[in-house]
Amino acid sequence: MKTKLKIIETKKEYEVALLRFKEVFHSPKGSALEKEAKLLALIIEDYENKHLPIPEPDPIEAIKFMMEQSQMSQ
Repeated sequence: MKTKLKIIETKKEYEVALLRFKEVFHSPKGSALEKEAKLLALIIEDYENKHLPIPEPDPIEAIKFMMEQSQMSQ
């Protein structure tokens, strides 16, 4: 089932695009499905950047996390 590619404007369109992306993600290199996956990734990213922003981390918590990951202590 090929999806008509267009700019995502609604949450429903976003969900449909995500489902389709999962279907075509591991397509053979150079195939039409791989090209579709690449285009879907771009339009999904565009929607997410506009509608699902990631909040900036608290600087102190980020430092604590990095210290934890590096097994450092105060």
